[in-house]
Amino acid sequence: MLVNLEDPQVGRLAWGSPQTPPAAFAKVAAMEILLANRRLARELSRAGVLTVSTSADRLALDALDAYLSLFQRPRAHTRRAG
Repeated sequence: MLVNLEDPQVGRLAWGSPQTPPAAFAKVAAMEILLANRRLARELSRAGVLTVSTSADRLALDALDAYLSLFQRPRAHTRRAG
């Protein structure tokens, strides 16, 4: 299980309208961070890893909810050699 803690300031930078060249640079950097996080979550999900992306104020609740959901998933059957 992967829990990704979202930074609201990164979201604000990524979706805001920059007014200066440094603000434009910060926007691009924030967008790259968000994109990298989404790509990683997608790759891990494809590999069977449960991923949760949440804000700090919901961290405990969302992490616990995701953890408990692991026990409700159908389990993969493994074969033993021999």
